[in-house]
Amino acid sequence: MNGRAWDALRAAAEHATEAIVVAPYITADAARRLILALPGDAPLTCVTRWTLRDLQAGASDTNCATQVMTAGGEFRLHPRLHAKYYRFDATVFIGSANLTSAGIGIGDRSNIEILCDAPSTFDAAAFEEQILRESRAIDAGDVEAWELAASLSDSAMSTETWSESVWNPRARDPEDVWMVYQSLGDRVTSLEQRDFAVDDLQRLALPAELTRDQFDVLVRVRLLSSASVYDALTVDHMSEEEASALLERMWSVPRSVAYRRRETIRNWIATFLRP
Repeated sequence: MNGRAWDALRAAAEHATEAIVVAPYITADAARRLILALPGDAPLTCVTRWTLRDLQAGASDTNCATQVMTAGGEFRLHPRLHAKYYRFDATVFIGSANLTSAGIGIGDRSNIEILCDAPSTFDAAAFEEQILRESRAIDAGDVEAWELAASLSDSAMSTETWSESVWNPRARDPEDVWMVYQSLGDRVTSLEQRDFAVDDLQRLALPAELTRDQFDVLVRVRLLSSASVYDALTVDHMSEEEASALLERMWSVPRSVAYRRRETIRNWIATFLRP
C-alpha cells in the first residue's frame, strides 16, 4: 500500500467499536479525519512522541491531542516511540505511515509509505500492553505546558543542545537547579550538589531570564521528553527491590546506582509533574 493508506484506515474505522493509533508523528488534520471516520461512541487512544524540535518543525502538533481528548479519547506520550501501529477492533495495520497528511496520503505531497495487515505471528495484545504501560496519559494542562514551552523555545532558545534520550537528572533537590539558574549557587548545601545542579542546568539548555513559572513549565516538558523519567514512572507499581532490579538491567548500571537515580528522578517528578 502506498500513498493511499487512508483508504484502508477509513474502511476499518467506519464500523469500529474501539481504535488505537501508535505513531511518532500525529497532526491535527489527520487526527480530525480519523475521528470523523469513527462511529461517535468508539473510544480512540493515541500514543505518540513529542519533542520541542518536532513541534517547532511541524512534524507533530499539540492540537491533535486537544481534538482527541475533546472527542472523549485518550492521548499518551512515549519518548522512545518509533513504531507505527493502527488497530480497529480486530483489524491491525503495521508499517511506516505516521498519522499525518503526508503519511496517510491525504496531502498534496504524500509520502511513499507501507501499511499492511499485521501477520498472524504478531502479538498485538502484547505490543499494546507494553506501549500503554510505558506511556503516560496527558491532560489539557500538559498540552498547555508543551504549547508554552514551544513558544518560549521559538523565541529564546535552540533545542539543538538538548538530547531527550540521554539526560538523567543528577541534583537530588531540583530546587538547587533553580538556585543555580538565578546565580545563587553559593546557597546550595554542598559543592557536589551544586556541581550536579550546574550539570543539570547545562543539559536542560534553558533560555535566560525565565520567570519561575516559565522555568517550571520548560523543566516539566523536559521531564516528559526524558526516556529515563518514563522508565522510572513505569516501575512505580513495583516494590523498591523489583524496581531497582529492573532498572539495573534497563540502564546497565549497578543496582545501587539505579536505586539512587530513581530516587532523584522521583524528586523531580514530585516537584514538576505533580497534579
